[in-house]
Order: sequence, then structure tokens, then C-alpha cells
Amino acid sequence: MIVDPKGRVLSKVPYDTHGMAIADVDLDAAHDKSIYAANDKIADRRPETYGLMALPYEKTPVYRIAEQPLIPAKSVAKVAAVQMHVTRDTAAAEVFDMIDHAAKLGIKVLTLPEYAFCPSAIPSAAEAAALADQTTSLLAKTAAIASRYQCLIALPTVERAAAGLYVTTFLIGPDGKEIGKYRKTHLTAEERKWAKAGDDYPVFETPFGRIGIMSGYDAVFPEVSRCLGIAAADVILWPASLREPFERELLAIPRAEDNRVAVVLANRVDSPYPGGSLVIPPTGFPLWDINVVAPRVFKLGAVMPKHIDLAVCRQKLMIPKVDMFANRLVETYAPIIAA
Repeated sequence: MIVDPKGRVLSKVPYDTHGMAIADVDLDAAHDKSIYAANDKIADRRPETYGLMALPYEKTPVYRIAEQPLIPAKSVAKVAAVQMHVTRDTAAAEVFDMIDHAAKLGIKVLTLPEYAFCPSAIPSAAEAAALADQTTSLLAKTAAIASRYQCLIALPTVERAAAGLYVTTFLIGPDGKEIGKYRKTHLTAEERKWAKAGDDYPVFETPFGRIGIMSGYDAVFPEVSRCLGIAAADVILWPASLREPFERELLAIPRAEDNRVAVVLANRVDSPYPGGSLVIPPTGFPLWDINVVAPRVFKLGAVMPKHIDLAVCRQKLMIPKVDMFANRLVETYAPIIAA
């Protein structure tokens, strides 16, 4: 398969019949690294946050858990993307009702889309500040549901801190307490007008596996999911407000397969590229076309669940003797992590 710089498939030829794929390549287009309205896929990298990638395998968290045994009865987690958020016609109470419904179904790890309690997929500074003012109340209501059903809930919102506003996803545990939070590191041009960027990729030990989070634009950068993989995430939650088809169609599965983790993508239905929330298992799907194996669902309130075997998430062999992490050549990564 040949894909152009904008993520469009130029040529798709079965190798067992023709043996090659041929297409014209536009070099000017290849030099254009722009994305969205005013972002750049190279200039927006945050190499100062990618230091974990330089660690030798023996010093990484993923090495430390590689041979830790799992209890079979506790090695499967039911996770879900809950495609629900506030709209001009949908109140916050309806979002909480859907979270409650999903948790009642026995889902133990669930996430909402980006800015789930804001009616705008791309909030203005005023809308972001208004959402930040609601966050304390939203966390309390989320905590009540999490403790009622003994589950984990990821709440993507805006956090007000001493340094300013952050695009933050809070992870609330089964006791109703905050397990931790992730502050978005890669900001869109619109977010830079009002938000501060985070600077690390925490992974949280939970009763349902090790959980990492990437938010929206973060997923465009493979270093984010790789850092979470090195930090021994079993599951990566991806609250999103997708803008481009290639984010779901060409990035989602590799983010899971390249790191042998489950990816839970929860997308808004009012974003420029709406719907299509899903859970991707650590070994991906039997077919490469995500729209064939997991057709997009556009319904507000759709719940996309899947059982994830944590033992499979911790099996990092791509093929015999080729470990996705042990075989990394960290001495060659200077261009990736150099600021």
C-alpha cells in the first residue's frame, strides 16, 4: 500500500498477485508537514518529553513487568469507549446517565471523548475557562459513579492550576478517588491560545491493568504511545476530537500494534471527522482496513466495549525472538529525543 502525505491511499495492490505497488509521488506535498488549520507535524514535536525512549531496555518499566505473573481471574478487563458528550441539545446530566448505564453493564475501564462536558469540539478560551470552572463538580459526580460500580472512569476536561489552564484527563478509581491525571503535551494551535502543555506520560497501576492516556492531537506523534508502552501501559485511553480521516484510519491500529497495547479511542460526534469510537486489541485486527473490521458508528451515546486480556498486552513478541521493546536500538535515537 502506498499512502500520500495527507494519508490518502494512492495504490493498494495484493503482493501475492502482482508483487509491487506503483504510484506517482508529489515531492512538494511530501515537504508539507502541515496539519489541521495551523499545526505542523514536525515543528509540534516535544522531544524534551521523549527522554524515556533513550533508556536501555533493562532500565525500563516494561522490562520490569515482562516476567511478572498474572492471576488468570484478574487478567481480563472489560473496557469501553463511551461516545457521549455535551452538545447544544444534550445536557451534562444525560452524559452522566450514559456513563452510569455503561458502568452498570459491567465495564471496568471507560473513557469519554475530549472536552466531554463542553458543547464545542474545539473550545474557545472562554469555553475552556467555563469548563475549568465546572471541573470540581464534574469530578465529584464521576467519582460517585466510579465508586458505585467499582470501575475506572477517564474524565477529559480542562484543569485550572497556578500556572494556567491545562487540557487534562483525570482517572478516577473504583473507590471514587483520583488515581492520577494526564496533562496533554501536544497542543493544537487553538489550544495554545489558552492552555499550558504538560510534560510527561504517566502510567497508572490500577486493579484493571496499567493505564496510560493520550489526548487528541497527541496520537499524531508516535513517540507518545511509544513512551507509554515503554512505561509498561497495558491499555492506552485516547479521548479525541478527530479532525482528519487518517487519524483513525491509518494511526489508530499502529498505535496499538506497535506497542502491543489495547487502545480505547473515544471520539466526538461533532468533530470535523466524527464518530468511529472503538477499542483496538493489542494485536490489531485480521484486516488492515479499519472501516471494514470496525465500521464507523456516528450515534451520540454509542458504547463500544471489548474484553482485553492483559497477558496478551504484556506479550511483546512480534515474531519469535523479535521483542517490540527489547530489540530497540536506543543508541540510534538521538535525532528523536534531541530538543
